[in-house]
Amino acid sequence: MSSSEQDTLSTAIHPKATQPALGESVFVLRVVSGPDRGVSLTLASSQPLPLLVGQGPSCELRLTDRHASRRHLALEVTGGVLRLRDLGSTNGTTVQGVRVVEA
Repeated sequence: MSSSEQDTLSTAIHPKATQPALGESVFVLRVVSGPDRGVSLTLASSQPLPLLVGQGPSCELRLTDRHASRRHLALEVTGGVLRLRDLGSTNGTTVQGVRVVEA
């Protein structure tokens, strides 16, 4: 693995600790490494979707990491399931070390 691959943005998704409204799914996306470490975004099934992650002004989670594209990925909560979709980002999206297009 090259040094630039090791420096890429890493995130983790954890179920939120608080109780959501009945029938609502809630997830928390948290940046776990890189210059945006500690930044988080809460996603709930009641929010307008998809939510965007990247460097651009239209993103709900704005990143400063130079490896992130302006519109890097989109997140949706549907039927209690979190769906991630890479938006054709230059450096790609990885989940636990595996490059993904959609998960």
